Amino acid sequence: MSMLQELISAWGQPIVQNLDEVAALLGTAEHVNIVDQSAVFGARTEGLGLAFAAGYPLAVRKLTGDPRPIALAVTEARGNGPVDIETTMRRDGEGAFTITGEKTFVTLADRAESCLVLVRDGDAPSLPDGKVTLRLVLAPLRDKNVSIAMMPPLPIAPEVLHGKVTFAGATVLKVFEGDGWNDYGRPFRTIEDVAVMSAALGMVFRITFDGTQDLSMRAFALLVALQEVEQIGFQEATAHVLLAGTLAMASPLFHEVAERAPEGLRAKFQRDLPLLSIANKARAARTTRAWATVRDSLRPRG
Repeated sequence: MSMLQELISAWGQPIVQNLDEVAALLGTAEHVNIVDQSAVFGARTEGLGLAFAAGYPLAVRKLTGDPRPIALAVTEARGNGPVDIETTMRRDGEGAFTITGEKTFVTLADRAESCLVLVRDGDAPSLPDGKVTLRLVLAPLRDKNVSIAMMPPLPIAPEVLHGKVTFAGATVLKVFEGDGWNDYGRPFRTIEDVAVMSAALGMVFRITFDGTQDLSMRAFALLVALQEVEQIGFQEATAHVLLAGTLAMASPLFHEVAERAPEGLRAKFQRDLPLLSIANKARAARTTRAWATVRDSLRPRG
């Protein structure tokens, strides 16, 4: 079944109205294609907050392929870039890896049993350029050496809660191969953008399909563009340029929907719309780098 057929089919299904129902929906995920799955799940949700709650876990799942509900912990008190990571992994006297540190803004931490954590490798030798070695690890959340303090609801998408997670010598369940930042942390920013935007566009398709044809067609066209982003690959400069163009075209669409949405949805849509603008500065920097790479690759040589 094509994505358009699945979106139309989702249009006639019951609307998901809380996080428990979103979790049940996620449990039925079958697609490898993150755009299709996020769009169809987003089309089943009641608003942008729940669309985010459907797309974000699919982005986390894309990192590891693990279908279980897993949180992602990157951000710390200083920020979420490589130089900001102070949570540290070390090998203990018995040869097991443990992590110590504090992560902030862990989305849906209260609804996961385990967590992907970006950490410093405290046992790795120092690099010549002074940078630290980062790893992605899987750690338990329901453990005596882990504490979770959920933050108050935010004004935007208040149904999606975030927490502060403190690891005090928590035992690592798995260390993933590769560089924690280049192979996982950096790509996730792109994967998250694609998954969340796909879910939001799926929701827009549903609420406009029965009465505002021009908006639903534009939403579908943007989803097709996001399919191409995924096809190219989340770490490719060309994909980042295409994603930037797609997001630029999506912005006026969402603002039109905010003005033209059905009366019962309009206020909530307007409340949660800023959710899609978070991290715009990081997106702009990513686009600048990607465009420079694409431009240089097209210049004549010699």
